[in-house]
Amino acid sequence: MKSPNQNSSRQTPKNQDKYTFSRFVIGECNAKASQSALLAAEDSCFPYNPLTIYGITGSGKTHLLKAIENHIMRSPRNRKVLRIDAEAFYSEHLNSIRKKSIDQFKAKYFRSDVLLIDDLQFLQKKVTTQEVLLEIFDNLMKANKQIIFTSDRSFLEYVDIHPDFRRCLEGGLLIEINSPILDVKNKILMGLSDTSGIYLPEEVLEYMAMQASSDIGIIESNFNKVVAYGRIYGKTISIDIAKKCLPDYKLDHESNEDT
Repeated sequence: MKSPNQNSSRQTPKNQDKYTFSRFVIGECNAKASQSALLAAEDSCFPYNPLTIYGITGSGKTHLLKAIENHIMRSPRNRKVLRIDAEAFYSEHLNSIRKKSIDQFKAKYFRSDVLLIDDLQFLQKKVTTQEVLLEIFDNLMKANKQIIFTSDRSFLEYVDIHPDFRRCLEGGLLIEINSPILDVKNKILMGLSDTSGIYLPEEVLEYMAMQASSDIGIIESNFNKVVAYGRIYGKTISIDIAKKCLPDYKLDHESNEDT
């Protein structure tokens, strides 16, 4: 479960450093989502509120959400940003009910200038939590604060969602982010090679991009797997090495697609 992160200090957590706009690989598949996220991070008066970015797992939604957080935390303007996963929000809400501390729970979110919630789809069928989020939403909107959601699907496909909450979502901007295409996958792998200082021949990177899943997390894992194989066996990384590493992954990926 992901825990909330609020910038009580002006420092960016070290493990968050890689989640920036400059390190987000842009292509036709994600340019609109990236641009919308950057505008929302830069402009406290972003006209489309809330902003909802949706796409399948591994398309880069969480990277953009963390990039927004990092951008705001590094900004000279003193805006309080709070990022939380929807599942953690739900758990916090339940705990506040048990502890009879619902007012304190809501107050924490009322104090934020920018609220970022990941995986909003988790709140489907959780109507009571939706109602509390709606109250927080209304409070922030009246104060001209920014709300940004990510989801694995459009909220138009949600089931058991409070009608007032749906109307609020419909009043904002809905942007789809698509899975990375071959060119983007290739650039992601090149970026991993550059930032890690580990040289992989261009033909190896191209082969890995062609074999890779469209899930960015798996692409990164794939890169690390090939590099680790080369180090463990003392081999120069080549297409033959990549071929030895990727078949198991590819079979796993294909079986997952069939389920």
